[in-house]
Amino acid sequence: MTELKIETVNVEQLKPYKNNAKIHSPDQISQIAESIQQFGFVNPILTDENDEIIAGHGRFEAAKVLNLSQAPSKIRAPACRRRRKSVFLINSTRRMLPTNRRAT
Repeated sequence: MTELKIETVNVEQLKPYKNNAKIHSPDQISQIAESIQQFGFVNPILTDENDEIIAGHGRFEAAKVLNLSQAPSKIRAPACRRRRKSVFLINSTRRMLPTNRRAT
């Protein structure tokens, strides 16, 4: 397995996935922003090689609310289209699972 590289990227260069199924409420974005202010980014924003967000849309929106110009991003190596769609689907449905059924 290829190790993912963490880079600091300009928030404005990140592109939300247009078919992202997970929508964050303004209250959720506020909570994420508060967490980032208090603890920093605990998890980076996962992107593909074209700066499209795979996971971390809430962190991205919170970074914009906080007027952050940069954020940590983990760049995933290029993948075939079918596998990429699977990753988006898994990420968007993970929170629907009961806590004891989630992968850690």
